[in-house]
Amino acid sequence: MALSMTPEDFVRRLEQLSEEGGIPFARLRLLANAETAFKREMGQYKGYAALSNASKCFFLETVERFNREIRPEVTTLLASDHAMYFEKIVHSFQSLRAAEVAALNGYPLQGYTILRNVSDNCVLASGALQGLTNFERLEGILPGTVVDPKTVKHNRKTEEQLVRRQMDGKDSGLPTATLDLLRTLDELYDAETHGARLSLSQSTGWLKGKEPLTVTPKFLEFKASIFINRYLEVAWMAHRLLPLVQPPGLRLAPEWAAKWKTIDESFGIAVMSVTKQLGKPIGGAVCEFVRAKFPFNSKSEFPK
Repeated sequence: MALSMTPEDFVRRLEQLSEEGGIPFARLRLLANAETAFKREMGQYKGYAALSNASKCFFLETVERFNREIRPEVTTLLASDHAMYFEKIVHSFQSLRAAEVAALNGYPLQGYTILRNVSDNCVLASGALQGLTNFERLEGILPGTVVDPKTVKHNRKTEEQLVRRQMDGKDSGLPTATLDLLRTLDELYDAETHGARLSLSQSTGWLKGKEPLTVTPKFLEFKASIFINRYLEVAWMAHRLLPLVQPPGLRLAPEWAAKWKTIDESFGIAVMSVTKQLGKPIGGAVCEFVRAKFPFNSKSEFPK
């Protein structure tokens, strides 16, 4: 039977459950302090922070410039696909930021799972912008077909599989070695997204009865590095899609293009450093994939 109480009584009743020394929820300081300490540790990755901040700033500037420089010049209604694309790139930006906020505050592998979805969306969007499909088809909306949830879901999955085969699958034209490395990344994403296996692998001591189970965030370089590397790769994909906000025949200012190029080159350097500095081939594979399958530059425009 539901209790009848005022909102104030509702809050007070819960606060009294954890009151320590007259301070409600005082134990949460343990959590807050651990998150703050984790964020300080993440501050050591200054190259990542500089590039991430520059790319976020540039995205915000791009939206401002679009509204200020391009919108007034648009004399005809933009294609519906352009609106859908713009919506998707904004969602990718917000998701990248959400992943980063989680990671910086102690939850990098939880943020890592968000990156999986952003990566998939960027790959599919790039396919659409290259004419492999269009944004309506990616939503499962096909001309002449019934629009109902079951049909739309089936159409969407079929279309996504078709595009992925051409982007990073057997019909992509990429070398087998590169596809194998990309598949390894995909399997790592799956391992954490479905079952949290990367997270649980950090609890071996607990499972063996040798260590307490860590509940509050604890900094581990493995967790930080796997998030940072994947974040830079996915953020680079999103950055490469950004010039397509420019409608046919309308360009943003030259200084915008120069900034885009600098950030693009910086992403390439950062991603390739995994190979050059650490000797891991995945950096080179991702660079090859992004340059081949996101073949855009500052002069790219939304397709007619």
